[in-house]
Amino acid sequence: MPLAGNEFHMSLHLLSLVLQVAGITAVAWRKTDEILSLRTKWMHLIGERYDTGQGKEAVEYWRVIKPDSVIVIVLHEGHIILPAPSYRPGIGKPTVDFVGGRRRSCNGTSVRDDALALIKKELNVTAADARTLRVVNEGPRGYAIDSSFSSHRLWVAVCRLKEGVVLPSDCVRYRVSEVDVLLRDLECLQCRAALMELMLREPGLFKERRGWGGWMGRTAMTRHS
Repeated sequence: MPLAGNEFHMSLHLLSLVLQVAGITAVAWRKTDEILSLRTKWMHLIGERYDTGQGKEAVEYWRVIKPDSVIVIVLHEGHIILPAPSYRPGIGKPTVDFVGGRRRSCNGTSVRDDALALIKKELNVTAADARTLRVVNEGPRGYAIDSSFSSHRLWVAVCRLKEGVVLPSDCVRYRVSEVDVLLRDLECLQCRAALMELMLREPGLFKERRGWGGWMGRTAMTRHS
C-alpha cells in the first residue's frame, strides 16, 4: 500500500537519521580543473574534474545548466487541460505535456507572472480568464532538477480557469476523475512528478463536482479529430 504524504516524509526523515547514526555522510567534492565552459542562448555546458575525497582518481563530470522552468497544471470545467501534442526530436514522436517552459527570471518576473505568460502562449487565455492561480511549491528555490545533463530548478503552479473560457480546439482534455489515464499517457518525468505532487498535496482536486455539466460525456481524454 502506498504511503500517505505524512508517512512518506516521516520515512525520509527516519532514513536520514539512520544514515547519520551509521556515520554515512556526504563529502563535498573539490574541483581541480575546468575542461570546458561553453555558453549559448539556451544552456551552459561545463566540463570539470573533481577530487571526491576518497583517495581515488579524479572524476570527470560534465553538466548542462539551463534556465529554471515552470509547469502549469490547468483545470477547467471538470477537466485537466493540456496543449496540443508537440513533437519531441529526442524521442522521435509527439507527446502530451502540461503547459510549461522557461522562467524569465532575468526580467525580474515572479513565478506567477511566468505561469500566466506560458498559459497565454500555449492556450491563448489571458490573466483575466484565470479564476485562481497559485504556486504549489512556493519559495525562492523551487525543486532541483539535477543530473549531469540537466541542472535547473522547477516550479509547479495550478491554474483554475473561469467557466465559459474558450480554449483552442486542438487542446487535450482529461476528466479530473480519470487522472490515472493521464498518468498513463504522460511520458515527461517532470510532468508526472508535478501531477503526483499535486495529487499528494490536494487529492480533493481530482474528484468530480456538480456544476460541470456538458463536460461529463466521454471519460478519459478528448483529442482533436
